[in-house]
Amino acid sequence: ISPLNSFEDTRSAQYAALIWLTRDDPRQLDPESRYLGQRYGLAVLWFSTTETGYEWHVPEEYVNKVGVPKNQDGGGGSRKLNEPSTWTNHDGWLSELGICGWEGVKCYPHDDFGLDHDGNMDGDVSRLEMRKNNMKGLLPMEVYTSLPYLSYLDFSDNGFAGTIAP
Repeated sequence: ISPLNSFEDTRSAQYAALIWLTRDDPRQLDPESRYLGQRYGLAVLWFSTTETGYEWHVPEEYVNKVGVPKNQDGGGGSRKLNEPSTWTNHDGWLSELGICGWEGVKCYPHDDFGLDHDGNMDGDVSRLEMRKNNMKGLLPMEVYTSLPYLSYLDFSDNGFAGTIAP
């Protein structure tokens, strides 16, 4: 899902997602769960594009492009963040809920076929609908590598930089 070298930087979104998933995730999925990779990929998206109590890292070359203020010491976009999230809508993210209960995440078959489900369910992520959500940073490749059933993505009107995979 992520290249091994992405975990060498302890300020990376991948590292923060791995630490959260293994240490702090209240759901603590079984390592064999088919939804673990999807939960990890969504956590990488969170840590790549929002501010949390973990380190948030945007490479120096993107700092001005995505509107990330420099650290007080003048450094790049990496900073300790105990400030509120910058996403407009983020209910359920990184909570005990299943990923289908996270704001903007739609799952197959529940949402695709209008089936009843509660937010405590996990499922295969088929849609990410996060238009005008005040997301900033780099769109991580894990959005594509960890969500094999993703068929619709709406991140319009946010502040992303970088390349979008085909």
